[in-house]
Amino acid sequence: MASIQKPPFFSSFVGIQYVPASPSATLFVVKVSSERGGKWGAFTANNVADGEARTYWTPAKEEKKGGFWIELRGLNPRSKFNVVRIEEAIWMGKRIRRHMVYVDEHVVVRNGTTVGHKRLYRIRRPVAARRVRIRVLKSRGPPLLSALGLHFDPYG
Repeated sequence: MASIQKPPFFSSFVGIQYVPASPSATLFVVKVSSERGGKWGAFTANNVADGEARTYWTPAKEEKKGGFWIELRGLNPRSKFNVVRIEEAIWMGKRIRRHMVYVDEHVVVRNGTTVGHKRLYRIRRPVAARRVRIRVLKSRGPPLLSALGLHFDPYG
């Protein structure tokens, strides 16, 4: 688990507001199924929220296909969002072929196929959650995720 500070680029995303973990702090935790190189390796969960375009998370080589997941925890349940942003490290190729987005572990809010450079999922009604999980069900090799974000679009 890694505690992450909100990167500066999250604060404005084409009129969509970043959803902080709590009103007083912008801290959340990223938990993953595994990390290549362990928690001190170059492909850790921290990379999805570091604001760097060239860093990414990837699971351990030993992990079985279909079991990959990444989760944002410690979100403020009073803060609502209606957009989930997922970004792949596209310079390494499109890998994700099928995935699901869960809110509070069991509620599936979106099913998707490829992610590519950036996938934005608009949720019909704003939701509040303590955690959001992206589970990769099918991929060409291990997934390479470079960024995740939760946003509120007031015009949505």
